[in-house]
Amino acid sequence: MMKEYNGSNWQSHNALQVFTDAVNAQQPFVLREAGALLGAGFFDILNSLSKALGDARVPVVEVPSEWKGRVGFRSDTLRPNFERNTLPFNKFLDRLEYLSGESDCLSIAMQTAPLSQYLEQQWQDYKWSFWPEVVPRVWIGNRTLTVAHYDDADNIAVVAKGRRRFRLFPPTAAPYLYVAPLEHAPSGAPITMVDPRSPDYDRYPDYARAEALSQEVELGEGDAIFIPALWWHEVESLDSVNVLINYWNGGTIANNYDVHPIEALIVVRAALAGRTQAHRDAWRELFEAWAFKGDPLAHMPAELKGALSDSYDEVSVQRLAQVIDRISARINK
Repeated sequence: MMKEYNGSNWQSHNALQVFTDAVNAQQPFVLREAGALLGAGFFDILNSLSKALGDARVPVVEVPSEWKGRVGFRSDTLRPNFERNTLPFNKFLDRLEYLSGESDCLSIAMQTAPLSQYLEQQWQDYKWSFWPEVVPRVWIGNRTLTVAHYDDADNIAVVAKGRRRFRLFPPTAAPYLYVAPLEHAPSGAPITMVDPRSPDYDRYPDYARAEALSQEVELGEGDAIFIPALWWHEVESLDSVNVLINYWNGGTIANNYDVHPIEALIVVRAALAGRTQAHRDAWRELFEAWAFKGDPLAHMPAELKGALSDSYDEVSVQRLAQVIDRISARINK
């Protein structure tokens, strides 16, 4: 059961501490009436964007009606079932209004647009006070279903219009989600091959184990959800016009990491290719001890820790560059 808080009760002096503790626990939670923390103007986002953008073109995703709003792949192929397009913003809103009176219609959405690109200084009115440095992003569309995927940043998502259903899966569910190859992630984030509305349990038998680990919640206007980094989430917009504003804190989107963890994962898989399971298990134990469990050289002075130092300074960057050069030279010889 997902833990719930109420934003209207967070006006006390310790609100930031309560929020910080909840986020540090890295467990999802719901914040009902989060609009109390954001102000009345938060819910007027469509008017604000319409005045600022007018007929400026914006990126739009279009999903043919046959897929009933599901954003993902065509059946069990690796071909995306949607098209990318651009539309004048006001024409996009007109299409949303027109489609709201249609049944079995095209699904359209303007996804993950940073408000700072569209509202100049006014975007700061939509800041999340507990993460004031984070640029909010807006998602607008009709009825869509984004299948399970993850982000590598912590995420607060607030419903500004309509209703949304979220289903979350912990990182431990990853082996049961039948993820598509990384090179075929339609929007950059790895996604499941499974159609959550009608799972093919013959083809994806372990998906039932992922479902058993999942948590589901429906949010109304003004409600928010915290999604920890690397928690898989499936998101369904339930009304003919839906608006979501989200805040990604940390992760790739906010930082220019020299090495992305996925890149490290690819190198690890290449390094372990062809090794026996016993050897893989032994290396896993070593990685667990040296990469994930604190400081493996806590018994040594900091200046002598070398490659296993937990600092990341100019020397570490140079050492990393040398490792990459050696790997590249072996691959290309």
